[in-house]
Amino acid sequence: SSGINAEYGVDENGKKIPSSFCDFCYGDHTNNKKSGGEEKMISCVDCGRSAHPSCLSFEGSLAANVKSYNWQCIECKSCSICGTSDNDDQLLFCDECDRGFH
Repeated sequence: SSGINAEYGVDENGKKIPSSFCDFCYGDHTNNKKSGGEEKMISCVDCGRSAHPSCLSFEGSLAANVKSYNWQCIECKSCSICGTSDNDDQLLFCDECDRGFH
């Protein structure tokens, strides 16, 4: 986890505005500072933190899957079934989609 504790703004619909910088390498969509190449970032639907999938060690189908739904970062992760983060020490994370489950 990075040292950034950012609070991002919200748009006119109350949705968090995604950060334009990776929370891990501090690059952007045109420059992943770890790989030196371009890489589209994913952003947490709850807090707006962004990251390159490769900076999160997401590869293959996992990297593709997290772009297909409202992804949550590790700090905001909740159970995909009950919607809470109660007993967060008991949340399991799917290796195929990174969603959390009790």
